[in-house]
Amino acid sequence: MKKSLISFILNPTQISVPLTLMELDAYASKHKNLRYEIILVTEIENKKTRSIVQKFSSLINNLELIVRQPIDQNRTPLQIGITQSRSVWSLIIREEDHTPLQEINKIIAALQYQQQEKPELILSSRYSAGAYTQSPQNKIRQTVETYKTRYLVKSEKNPRFLAVNHHFPKELFEGISLHPKSCLNFLQKTQRAKIQIGQIPVFHTHR
Repeated sequence: MKKSLISFILNPTQISVPLTLMELDAYASKHKNLRYEIILVTEIENKKTRSIVQKFSSLINNLELIVRQPIDQNRTPLQIGITQSRSVWSLIIREEDHTPLQEINKIIAALQYQQQEKPELILSSRYSAGAYTQSPQNKIRQTVETYKTRYLVKSEKNPRFLAVNHHFPKELFEGISLHPKSCLNFLQKTQRAKIQIGQIPVFHTHR
């Protein structure tokens, strides 16, 4: 039986750990009766990261640090985090400063009412109806990006948030990382497997 509804999965080597942890817990705790856990996966034994986790573990429930071991060298940190998840949904938070972390509230709200009868991927999207983009891109670039999204990938190709349910095939996670190209490859494999992809509109800003 699944312990929580959502496992938030982070790679602390590329995220500002203290601030992100506090923000994430603040947003998640506002959702009534939400059962969740936060999993940080690091490449190596990092004393600073471990001390942060120990410090915040008294403030944040179900906070866990996983260190990638030598036997796991063929798996990326995100793969390990998803494997360790004990929840109905595994929600990956990627480093991407154009979508504010607070937009995760929209993803959480969607997952709370989502059915879990078959494999599914839910992701944040700047192109879905209802999304808002501040300081729009150059018209030509925007047209090219929209074409890629709608016709080549048929979904947001560089989302900050990706959530998969426990029915999702684990083999599709092979090689997944925080890198945009890896994310794009993951989305393409998901589509070839004919798995439903749901897109949640979010606020997005361009510098």
